[in-house]
Amino acid sequence: MKSIARKTVLAGSITGGAAIVAEGAAQPLKHEAFEKGPDHCPSSHPTPRKQGTRFMLHNTNALLIIALVAVLALTACAEAPDSAIATVSPPTPALVAQPAARASGQSLASAQSALPLMIVSKSPSCGCCQLWVEHMQEAGFTVEVVNTDDMGPIKQRVSVPYGKGSCHTAEVDGYFVEGHVPAIDIKRLLTERPKGKGLVVPGMPAGSPGMEMPDGRVQPYVVEFVADDGSTSTFARHGD
Repeated sequence: MKSIARKTVLAGSITGGAAIVAEGAAQPLKHEAFEKGPDHCPSSHPTPRKQGTRFMLHNTNALLIIALVAVLALTACAEAPDSAIATVSPPTPALVAQPAARASGQSLASAQSALPLMIVSKSPSCGCCQLWVEHMQEAGFTVEVVNTDDMGPIKQRVSVPYGKGSCHTAEVDGYFVEGHVPAIDIKRLLTERPKGKGLVVPGMPAGSPGMEMPDGRVQPYVVEFVADDGSTSTFARHGD
């Protein structure tokens, strides 16, 4: 209501001021002495000097009215309520995307933290074993490396079948993993949790994790599942 009243007063002031200025411009300065000529100018009439002074005062009043109208207009604009001009900016895409990105990062961290610790025993001089460890780490596993030059006792302890051995042996959540088994197969093993001892990839197939070829070639190989009795069966195939 205050805003409407202020605008009404401003409109009235502008209209009134314009009317006064127009009236002043439309009515030229008249004097009986000038209409009748200098011979009929009585001594009591204003002199030309006084008439010039009145003309200047009249113009000064008109300028003051115009200035007052301008000041009132500026004041009305400056005092406009914030609610009339306030706008609500929509959230930026970056701010909207942050919760989704944060949730995605938390999900990834939760998935990685859910994977059990993997202990890898290997020869300290085995380069392909180290590459396989890095493959496991990239897949989200936390890996503890045990370097040893005597791998025989470790393979016997976890029951790696004769003729199925490779260069490194891993232990994870009650299973053993022998050789260059892909991380995807280990995650499947931990999800399905079949009754048995673990997985093996005999030898060192070209193109398997840690044995990647420069041309990307993958030699067909089989990941085998080792049952409690030491028998093996096909768990996964790669490179076919």
